[in-house]
Amino acid sequence: MDTRERMNSLLVAVQTALKGLQPNIWTAMPAMVVAGSGGSSSFNPAKMTVSAQPTVQARVKTPTGEWIPATLPVHPDCPVIFPGGGGFYLTFPLAVGDEGLLVYASRCIDAWWQSGGIQPQAEVRMHDLSDGFFLPVCFSNPNVPPDISTNSVQLRSKDGSTYVEIGSGQIVNIVAPGGAKLIGNLEVTGTVKADGLETGAAGLNVTGNIHATGTVTGDVDIVADGKSFNVHIHGGVQSGSGDTGPPL
Repeated sequence: MDTRERMNSLLVAVQTALKGLQPNIWTAMPAMVVAGSGGSSSFNPAKMTVSAQPTVQARVKTPTGEWIPATLPVHPDCPVIFPGGGGFYLTFPLAVGDEGLLVYASRCIDAWWQSGGIQPQAEVRMHDLSDGFFLPVCFSNPNVPPDISTNSVQLRSKDGSTYVEIGSGQIVNIVAPGGAKLIGNLEVTGTVKADGLETGAAGLNVTGNIHATGTVTGDVDIVADGKSFNVHIHGGVQSGSGDTGPPL
């Protein structure tokens, strides 16, 4: 028997009733991405949804009055929230086991999710487990990435070996041990410096090997060993089928 049942107090009765309603109000909780039907990640890039398993257990009261932990069911087809706006978005794949935060809408999202725009509620429900959004990424202590920068903005791999960084002093750093590829045109205003390469207002200077596939057009001059390929003369010139000498 609950001793509060014998109390002649309206305040205790109201507090007890409100506390009894709180377990049915869902706001947010950590979760992780689970596998789909094929065993790979349940992330669906076409629908931008994922199936997520809440990682905090609920408490369930048995018929004997004992409270035991119970794992909540997997939440299927949760809309994924990626940063974005103005026609630009930051997206990335979601793998099995990735951690994130489930946020529950205060009203039914079914009609909005299906049709977009402003929609009526398909069902009258509030703070329900059916209306979760998945926000990647939040980390439990065992999964925190190492060497998080405290003085720059980074888009990085988990191990920190590859990243694009905006640092202080108006500098952008790109670290890519496996190399970087550019598809399209590159336009440089200013100076580009690298091991064996420098380009600026005076042109492009390269020390080392150049490997190119395609056609180079425009006013191009190659200078090797101090001799211009555009303006030079040859020695050992003679009529017949012989070769000329090297550039002078």
